[in-house]
This record gives sequence, C-alpha cells and structure tokens, in this order.
Amino acid sequence: MARIVAVVLCIMVTAMSFTHAQEGQKVFRKNKTEVSFKGLGKMTVDNAEMVTATMKRTVSDTKFKGEGFMKNLLSNMVMKSGSTDQIIDISSKMTTSIDHDKKQYREFPIMSFASSGSDATPEGAAEGTTDMSDEPERESDIRIIRQVFTVNETGRDGKKNKFQCKEYLVLWVMEWESISSGERGKDSVRTTIWSTEQTEKLGAAKKIDQQFTNGYLEAVGVNTNALADDALGLKWAEMFAQATKGKATYSKPDGDAMQELSKIKGMPVIVEGGYWPQRPKSMSGETAQEDDGADVSNPSKMLGRFAKKRLFGGKKKDKENEATITWKNEVKEVKVEKTKSHDFKTPDGYTKVQ
Repeated sequence: MARIVAVVLCIMVTAMSFTHAQEGQKVFRKNKTEVSFKGLGKMTVDNAEMVTATMKRTVSDTKFKGEGFMKNLLSNMVMKSGSTDQIIDISSKMTTSIDHDKKQYREFPIMSFASSGSDATPEGAAEGTTDMSDEPERESDIRIIRQVFTVNETGRDGKKNKFQCKEYLVLWVMEWESISSGERGKDSVRTTIWSTEQTEKLGAAKKIDQQFTNGYLEAVGVNTNALADDALGLKWAEMFAQATKGKATYSKPDGDAMQELSKIKGMPVIVEGGYWPQRPKSMSGETAQEDDGADVSNPSKMLGRFAKKRLFGGKKKDKENEATITWKNEVKEVKVEKTKSHDFKTPDGYTKVQ
C-alpha cells in the first residue's frame, strides 16, 4: 500500500513539475509575409510573436504600397501601414491593443473583439487591416460544378531559412456556374510549401502553440485551420474582397481537402501561392483570365503542367495573365525559451483609453 501511495505521489509531482515547466516557457517566432493584390498594391508584414499556453503577444510592422486611384483609400482603410502590438490573454478572455506612438492601450473582451466590426484585428487575421463589410451575408449565386484538391510531395529538398525542408505542391481548382445567368468560370489556387521535419525542439513549440490555439478557439467559439488559411490564402482573398466589394472571393474547401492537407508533414517554413480566377467577360468588372489548360478531371496532368511551368518556365505572361493575389509566408526563426516578467505586460506610463 505504501509503495502504491509513493508511486502515485511521484506521478503527481512529475506532472506538476511538467506543468510548471510548460507555464514558464514561451515560443518565440519571427515571420515575414508578402502579399500582392493585382491592381491594388503590395503589403509586407514583419511579425514577432511570443506564445505561451494561455497568452500571445504579436508585434507587427505593416507596410502597404498602393497603386491605382484607390491607393490612398486602401492605405487608410483596408490595408493600413504602421506598427501594432497586441496581447491576447485567454485566461481572462481579454485582448490588449497597444499604441506605442501615443503611449496608450485599450482592453476589450475576446468574444466581442472576435465578433465585432471594430478596427482591431482578430486573432489569425492580418495585422493592419480593417473590416469594411457592413452588409449582411447574402445567399450565394454560385454553384460548384466540380472541383479537385491535391497535395503532392515533389521529391525535392533543401535548406530554407536554415531549416532542412521537403517541398509539397498544393493545387485547388473549382469549376462553377452562376445560378441566375448560367455563366461559368474557373478558379485555381496553386501553392508551393517547404516544410521541415518536426524535431524535438519544434515539437515542444508546436505543443505550446496548440495549447494556446485550443484555448483561444474555445473562448471565441469558432474553428479554423491555420495551415489551410496560409496554403490557400483565405484571409488575403477576404481582404481583396473587402477592397473590391466582393469581386473575388472563395471559401474554405470541404473536409476531404482538409484531410488532403494532412499529407504535409512537419512545420511549414515557406508557403508561396497564388490565386487565378477565370471570369466570363460579361460579368461586371471582371475580365477573362488565362486558361492554363487545367482539367479538373485529370489531377495528375494538372499537377505536371504546374510543376513544368514552375521548374522550366512557361510562356511569357502579360499583365492580364498575372495571378490576382500572390502570397509568401516565411518562418524566419522559432525557438522555445523561458518567459520573462515583462513579456506580456503593458509598458509603464501608458494610459488606458476606451
């Protein structure tokens, strides 16, 4: 009996020690994102993140270089340049937004932050952006005729940002029809992902990230998939839709596609993709894009065509045939280290504002 009690106590002490170790650790990560919106401009975001099981701090520097007659409006409304500092505390269900220029900060509940139309950026959305969509969601006029979603390992490997990586190709093609007009179009998303094998250190970082993500999603009552968002450029498509009043939107694919993404092993280091919509010329405000010959009934042929163009170069594209949106996300640095007392605190002397 005494031996059993001793074993139980040993297990409890070990578990408590592990918990305290986890609570005293953070993931430190540096990311860089570059996104180009055809006809609108280019946005660059440099992020530094600190994450524990219950807290996350993101310091971002966003630069947007607009083009065309809308560049001033977009720079001030949708794609703001500037620095932001945001702290999310899921234990208190509060978010703090810090303005270092004005030495001020605001606090608001996570739930209202995630669901409101405030000018703060929800967790997982792009820093420096504002939600301009005040209109209620309308029933879609689009019917998907057929689609294909494939993930394939190319067999190529190499070092990317000091990480040894393997390359994957993601291809998503959708053929659709307008219910009201009968017109048809085709959208395609193509992404190259360089992913590194999960080491013991990266595994520790992933565990902390997952603990925070699970807690956050429980707090806001939503579900998301970060890899799907990055690989398919979902948040950039949404931002483009806001800027163009919904001309180029596509939604997350079904569960089968999410299962396909599970083929990507390890931690994505570089995610580089593009979105090509093909629209009938008769659709207002749209022009027909290049038909790249993608046949959704033959995924292998599509993948081969895409790989051939990328590796050996295809015909020279003019401006009309450029991707509508391109994105590149890079992990520059990731490590697990001890938390410091000031990591998740508002600087002294700052004023709280409503």
